[in-house]
Amino acid sequence: MARVAGVGGVAGAAGAVGTLEASRVSVGPQCALGFEIYGTEGSAIWNFEQMNELRLCLGRGGDNAGYTTVLGNAAMGDYGRFQPGPGTSMSYDDLKVIEAKKFLVAVGGGERRNSTIEEAHADAEVIAATAASARDGAWHKVAPVPGATFGHA
Repeated sequence: MARVAGVGGVAGAAGAVGTLEASRVSVGPQCALGFEIYGTEGSAIWNFEQMNELRLCLGRGGDNAGYTTVLGNAAMGDYGRFQPGPGTSMSYDDLKVIEAKKFLVAVGGGERRNSTIEEAHADAEVIAATAASARDGAWHKVAPVPGATFGHA
């Protein structure tokens, strides 16, 4: 287990605290890359093996407490360019076409979203802090990267 303090924060004071789990020998999952986010007023779970589904829980109680499955649909990004309606799965190949389009738009001077060298540097800082935490079990602060557009308070 690795512990990493959020950018500009101290563990437990500001930012986010995360746990990274990885295994090359686990039995069962075939491509279970995903995330689970738990907060005080809700949570969300996504897994690549069910990439067209987001499990979402908002609020702490009520008649419908628990998770709702939100299916990918035309209102979500580029989904509508590939599928006619909700519940029809996009594929890994569709995602590669979307990535290529976004790359070409950015190279052509259009919108650049997290595809800069500064973003790569910021990612590398998180990975380095995670690796250091895995080695020594201690909290490690992630250094801010000038020019990065995410992860800053």
